[in-house]
Amino acid sequence: MHQPSAPIDGKLEPGELAATRPVEPGADDPENPMMGKLRIADNIVDACLLPRDEAYFAYDSAEVSDKAERTLTLLAQCFDTGPMRYQGLVVVGHTDPRGSNEYNLDLGLQRSVAVKDYLVDEGVEGGRIETRSLGERRASDDPEDWSDDRKVEIKLAS
Repeated sequence: MHQPSAPIDGKLEPGELAATRPVEPGADDPENPMMGKLRIADNIVDACLLPRDEAYFAYDSAEVSDKAERTLTLLAQCFDTGPMRYQGLVVVGHTDPRGSNEYNLDLGLQRSVAVKDYLVDEGVEGGRIETRSLGERRASDDPEDWSDDRKVEIKLAS
């Protein structure tokens, strides 16, 4: 990745902008390994006729992406007025192992709450949605697998 070079004396010339954080190329690209995934259980996907593509949210963030919003809107319609209108949901947030256990449990919960809030805003009754966080508990030790660890899973309540 190309990063801007910093001035030797630390001063910027007029018109230059200071880089506060490198921009990840393709940050909105679902193939970007820094993105997290929204995974919906197959029985829900089938009952709600949801697309099988995965929706994503940003790394180290609980913000729901545009693609995830489209999928969640369809999911909310199914649970509000569609075939799953009497069913409950469990939303579980996960993280990769970077950061402290406490931080990752909180981030996982923020992710699950963000998904719940979106579904509630779209008409699903909040009392039918349980949120949980497993943080990094099921995370891989292999950095190659960390993008799979950053996820929110949605399944039917039992």
